[in-house]
Amino acid sequence: MKEIMFAGIGGQGVILSASILARAGILKGYYAAQSQSYGSESRGTATRAEVVLSEEFVDFPHVEHADIFVVMAEMGVKLFASKVSQEAIVLYDNSVFELSENIGKERIGIPATRLAVDTFKKPLYANIIMLGAMMRHCGMVGPEEIKTVLKETVPSKALADNIKALELGSGLEY
Repeated sequence: MKEIMFAGIGGQGVILSASILARAGILKGYYAAQSQSYGSESRGTATRAEVVLSEEFVDFPHVEHADIFVVMAEMGVKLFASKVSQEAIVLYDNSVFELSENIGKERIGIPATRLAVDTFKKPLYANIIMLGAMMRHCGMVGPEEIKTVLKETVPSKALADNIKALELGSGLEY
């Protein structure tokens, strides 16, 4: 079983990333549960989304101790670090903030927002870049499952850029 938590601020695509991952997990044959939490304003407030992937039925749909923590804003670390396992892999957007907290076992900076702006001229795809990086470390789902979900989820005019962002994130050297 893997417990994955995404965190950031509303508008960064945290919930979309978790939803894509959960659906990709189902395509791969896993049981999946996905939950989310966000402020009433939805944009600019703390956002958290959780995914539990398991070979067995998931009887509790929330992350208790995240194995993987994907965080896109410093606010997410401050609010949700207590739910991160000491053995976790922490992927954070180091083009937005530097991780000062000593959480998890391995901390990997991904310049997702900078890469999104440099590649697509807007930060819109930073979440998919982070999803690609997470996919590489999670090991439970692959690019084919995520690409299938992207085809079902994103507007057709944005599909090629989303796939490019996924590939960019999964191919990064860190």
